[in-house]
Amino acid sequence: RIESAIAEHRQKRSKITSSVDKIILEDYERLYSRFGAEALVASEDGACSGCYKDLTANLIARLRHGSELTRCPNCGRILVEEKNTPAPEPAEPVKKKGGKKA
Repeated sequence: RIESAIAEHRQKRSKITSSVDKIILEDYERLYSRFGAEALVASEDGACSGCYKDLTANLIARLRHGSELTRCPNCGRILVEEKNTPAPEPAEPVKKKGGKKA
């Protein structure tokens, strides 16, 4: 019974992984051997949920765009966007001293 369940899961995995780029799959498997189930983690509140380091606004924007595989620059895990990742705050305008208009 267990053997048939394992065989079924292997067949499902094979079907899914056949559509994944070979280099990406090898990269994921290498990360999986190091981090286990946390090889792929979400960004949460602007940070990697694997190592808890803050992510740059540029990295969060790339992650949101979703056109490329995005990895944490600190731990190397593959990142996916979490819905509660805050949008980067716009920079405050620099106030001029004196403040009088001409």
